[in-house]
Amino acid sequence: MKQAKRTLAAFLLPLLLIAHGCAGDGAETPPHYAAIPNSTVLRNLDRVNSWEHAIRPDTILASIGGYTDLDGHVAEANGWGYAYVEGAGVYTWFVDSEGRVDAAPNDPTGIEGTPPPDIDLTPLVRLDSDEALQLALQNGAAPFVEKYPNID
Repeated sequence: MKQAKRTLAAFLLPLLLIAHGCAGDGAETPPHYAAIPNSTVLRNLDRVNSWEHAIRPDTILASIGGYTDLDGHVAEANGWGYAYVEGAGVYTWFVDSEGRVDAAPNDPTGIEGTPPPDIDLTPLVRLDSDEALQLALQNGAAPFVEKYPNID
């Protein structure tokens, strides 16, 4: 049975899920960038970090976001966005449910009215999306999911 999509924002607020454009036009993404399909949020983090830091070593991970099924894996036809900042620039990598990678590595855009973070989230993210979702469901989120089963 196909599980209903949920925004991770309802369950993973500490990750400051990204709320603006995740993907560039893909023209600048080299073909050798391939990620793990149908992944949890952390399964591709090391590889995305390595791609980003090979281009811009001083950026920091500012946010991660996406849509997930109730098992914590990326929802079909969706993906994870990994946003990095350096100064006022935001550089976003998007990994879709098929493992395809799209990026805006040369197209920084600022987030209006939002000061850039001064800490890197990478060492702070300890729970993967599947674990975090199960904890949320076990600790009070289940009634919300039952009441609103098809929230996108």
